[in-house]
Amino acid sequence: MALSSKRQYWSRMYRLLDPNAYTYSSGTSMSLIVPAGTTWYATNMWFVYVNGNGPYFHRKLDCRECIELPAGTVITSTSGQSGFIYYCDYAAATAPATDPEEAYYARLNQLTSIQISSLTASITVGSARGTVVSASFPSFTSGILRGVANNEVSWTILSGGSMNTMDEISDDHQQRFTSELLMPFKTSIFTGIQVRSASVSGNATDTSLAGTGTILYQVLPGGW
Repeated sequence: MALSSKRQYWSRMYRLLDPNAYTYSSGTSMSLIVPAGTTWYATNMWFVYVNGNGPYFHRKLDCRECIELPAGTVITSTSGQSGFIYYCDYAAATAPATDPEEAYYARLNQLTSIQISSLTASITVGSARGTVVSASFPSFTSGILRGVANNEVSWTILSGGSMNTMDEISDDHQQRFTSELLMPFKTSIFTGIQVRSASVSGNATDTSLAGTGTILYQVLPGGW
C-alpha cells in the first residue's frame, strides 16, 4: 500500500537521519544525474553546476535544510575546478519499521541519552596566511553532528572528504559564527575537522588571530 503524503514526508525525515544513506562525490569534470524514480537530498554542495548553471553552493550542514534534487537533475563540475556534493538517496535508506512520524521522533529522543563529544582544532596567533590545522576523530563508525562554533578562524570544515559546516565570509576573514546542526556522517568518509587561519581585515598581509573551531557530535550506536 502506498504511503499517504504525510507518511511519505515523515518517512523521508526518518531516512535523512541514516548515515548509511549518504554519498559524497567530488572532483573535477564530475557528472552526476539523479536516476529515474529517485530523489536526492543534498545537504552540502560546493562549486557545482545544477542543470548547467552555477557555480552553486549550499554550505549549512543540516539534514533539516537539504535541497531536493528530483530525478533527471544533472550535477557537474568543471575540468579546472573541483567540486563536491553530499546527498542522501532516499531509495537507499532503510525504511522505518513502524509509523514513520513516531519512528523519526523516537530517533531524536534517543539522542537525548547519548553523550555529547567535542573536537577542536586551534590556530596559533601570528600563523601564516592559509595555515590549516587538523584534528582527528577517535575510533568510531558513525556519528551525528550537533553544533559548530567558529572563533576567530575563517571556517571549520569536515576533513577526509572536505565539507562545509556552515556559512563563511572568505578564506581569510575571521568570524565568530556558530550553529546548531543535525547531520549524520561516517568516519570512513570524514576523518576529523580542519580550521583555517584568519585576520580581522581578511587581507593577505595582516597577522592571523589565535582561533579555534569546535564541533559537537554524538557517536551513534549500532542498530541506529
